[in-house]
Formats: sequence, C-alpha cells, structure tokens
Amino acid sequence: NLEKNQIAGFMELQRTTMLVTLLIGSVLIVIAVAMIARPIKAVSEATKKVANGDFDVRLTVRGKDELAVLAQNFNIMTAALSRNDYIHRDFVSNVSHEFKTPIASIKGFGKLLKDPDLLETQRQEYIDIIVDESDRLWKLSANVLKLSELENGVLGLRKEAFALDEAIRRVILL
Repeated sequence: NLEKNQIAGFMELQRTTMLVTLLIGSVLIVIAVAMIARPIKAVSEATKKVANGDFDVRLTVRGKDELAVLAQNFNIMTAALSRNDYIHRDFVSNVSHEFKTPIASIKGFGKLLKDPDLLETQRQEYIDIIVDESDRLWKLSANVLKLSELENGVLGLRKEAFALDEAIRRVILL
C-alpha cells in the first residue's frame, strides 16, 4: 500500500512537473514568436509606407542577426529612394522651367508682332527670335525623349563636343 502511494505520488509529481514544463515552454515560445514577429511586422508596415511614396521611413536596427541586416538594408534602400525622389522632382521642376521660358518668349514676341506700327526691321527680329525659340523647344523635347530612352536602356551614351561659350552667349542675348 505504501509502495502504491509512493508510485501515485511520484506519478502526480511527474504530471505536475510536465504541466509546469509545458506551461513555461508555451510562455517562452509565445515570447520568442512575439520577439521574432515584431520586427517582421515593423518591416511589413514600413514597406507599405514606402509603397505609398513615403521614402523617409527608417527602421530601428537592433542586434546583428538576419533581421537587423534586413533593417539596415531597408534603411539604405529608403535613403536611396529618397535621394532619387528628390532628384526626380528637381528634374521635373527644371524641365518645366526650361519649357516655360521659350514659350513665354514666343508668346511675348507674338503679341509684339500684332502692333501695326511696328517697323519691318523689328518685325523680322521678332520673327527670328520666335523661330529660334521654337527650335529651342524642339531641341528640348528631343532631349527629354533621349533622356527617356537612356533611362529605359534604349540608347547608349555618346560623347560630343559642346560649345559652352556659345550657349552662354545665347542665354545672355535672350
């Protein structure tokens, strides 16, 4: 009888030990999964923000494991995207300005040509300016097309001489 009580007590102790071990193990697994899932969730949320155009998102880097390397690479990527976005916006602004200048010149000289008292020499000068500005617009649009082709890998780069002094002279005359 004593032996049965000892065996039953031992079995009860084993069951209790097993239940406590399972409970502690389950809690530790839940904590470990949460520790792993939290950074993955942060990366997932950050990628959604980048997909919506927010390139200023940065992840906190902790440790030196694979997730930390992923976070570092994500930060490098968003910094590069942010720089590219700034360059793109600046380019669009500059191109817009470059198109507006000759258009404004053409419009202004076109209005001046309406003057019935305009001298023939002035009329010819204004017409020449309008033709030159039209050529400039044509070249600008051709260059934008070339840039698009370069960006898409259709064209290769070709070096050619450029007369900077002549370009500066034309700008000063305009």
